Amino acid sequence: MEEDRNRRIFADNLNRIMLEHEKTPANLNADLGIPYSTLSNWTNAVKMPRMGKLALLANYFGCEVSDLLEEHSVEYYENRDAKKLAQEILENRALKSLLDVQMNMDDKELEAMLTIALALKKKETE
Repeated sequence: MEEDRNRRIFADNLNRIMLEHEKTPANLNADLGIPYSTLSNWTNAVKMPRMGKLALLANYFGCEVSDLLEEHSVEYYENRDAKKLAQEILENRALKSLLDVQMNMDDKELEAMLTIALALKKKETE
């Protein structure tokens, strides 16, 4: 259905623009007052924002509304494996949540998270 496709295009664009501007849903919530549930619906292609919110987002990110709504064929990844991994993270809520959490961590916190993850992976193989 065309409506599903439009929601997916918008969600992909919003997620890409947020990443480019190093913004998280928490930032948009704090800066624009948009509820987390609404942001989740938008970033997961469940719902589309109304025109007023599209204009608010475009203004916030310094882009055009069309940048949020139109499909872009630009390749951001030269490496096919990196592109596949990025898409997997985007589509998997658990992986996306981990990525969102780590975006606001400092170097020590990231190192601790990596150490924990590697320890869990090692435990799985034993």
